Amino acid sequence: MKEFDSLSQLWQQQAPVHVDATLVLKAYQKERVKQWLFAGLDILGLMVVPVLFLWLHSDLSQAEILWFAIMGGVAFVFTVYALWLRRLLLLRVADKTHLYITILRQQTVHQVTLAKCTKWMTVFMGGMFTWLVLGIANTSAPHTSYLEKLLVLLVTGVILLGIWFWANNRQAFFHAKLNNANLWNE
Repeated sequence: MKEFDSLSQLWQQQAPVHVDATLVLKAYQKERVKQWLFAGLDILGLMVVPVLFLWLHSDLSQAEILWFAIMGGVAFVFTVYALWLRRLLLLRVADKTHLYITILRQQTVHQVTLAKCTKWMTVFMGGMFTWLVLGIANTSAPHTSYLEKLLVLLVTGVILLGIWFWANNRQAFFHAKLNNANLWNE
């Protein structure tokens, strides 16, 4: 019984957490708009591969067509998965403060997953561009100098590395956000 009294006393000494419902609602609405914008960018990004393929298809070798098919398939799967992870804020409408907080927390967990997937996608794309430039381009464009090929790989590598670091920072940011006890009440 004495343990119960000390636990009860400890419980009584804790300061209550005050939740500002208007701040939580604003954070929820802001995050919802951001997720809709990101979903739109995901879909626009998915359109790049088919547009490039249609524009270049008459000049492509079989290996390059295979490259476009693999890139398009992976891009489609990644986009569907990203949209699936964004579904909480895209499709669900909350009407109570605790639902706002629950959805925001779940979406933050999904944001960590999206950042990890983005990092893996940059590694995959780096490999695919290396295969395209050094492997496929040797047979389809033998007149291209190695210096030009290395320049293309260097520029692509710098862009993909920048995206990887951006995703890594986002992953760390969302981990820190999840570990913050006063998550959306600042």
